[in-house]
Amino acid sequence: MIEVYLDMQEQLLKKVESVQNVYSFSLFLFEHLENWELKNCRGIQESVHGCLGKGVACKVGNEYLCGCEGKLLQCTLVVWIMKIQEEIVPPLKQNKPGRCKKYYAFTGHTCANRNQIYELKHMYQSELRQFLSNPTFLPLFSLNSKPHLEPDLYYRLKQWVAQEQDYIRDNKEELELKIEAEIQKKQSVSEVYLPIQKQLLKKVESVQNFYSYSLFLFEHLENWELKYCRGIQERDLECLLNGEGLSEEKEE
Repeated sequence: MIEVYLDMQEQLLKKVESVQNVYSFSLFLFEHLENWELKNCRGIQESVHGCLGKGVACKVGNEYLCGCEGKLLQCTLVVWIMKIQEEIVPPLKQNKPGRCKKYYAFTGHTCANRNQIYELKHMYQSELRQFLSNPTFLPLFSLNSKPHLEPDLYYRLKQWVAQEQDYIRDNKEELELKIEAEIQKKQSVSEVYLPIQKQLLKKVESVQNFYSYSLFLFEHLENWELKYCRGIQERDLECLLNGEGLSEEKEE
């Protein structure tokens, strides 16, 4: 079936090159994505969820520019559908275009290219190329799809895209300063705790099983009221990774 879509794929991939930021990215999806009722791996459509990795339609994960693996492509596309509906459509209705950042960086502790700065346009283009290069998702797109947007809002979005460069804000210096501040903060905190860290790491060697592991925590963990990323304390082990807790770092 992929051969039927090759010509369309070639044309759409060429059009991806014109995507510069979130407005042209949104316009691309409004014009070419047929199925705006797509469900995530849970069989529902929502924008904030932990990807369970149980999607039937596609087992391929989204790859970030830094090389890290993200959610399933299925879940990634659903998130974009919802984000556009929630964050782009309301300003369109008010005719109030916002300023868009030009750069971003991955700051996750396990990222091989941590704190490297990328242009957002490359991220948007990469997302679209992954959708269009996957045989499961390519049939969801069309060259002649009726825009999934009211005519006046569609026309307005096209105007915003024509002026998109005027809405893009160069935030590279701001991002560099933020990254530098975070690095210095972690270094200063680390230096304060180095002596205790050395002693505790040595004591870790004596942990043999669950009982000694539990004893270690009872003896050395100060905060037993710690909340996880949802801001609550319960045994639900599904991590949503959208909280504002102590750290965005993942367990290896």
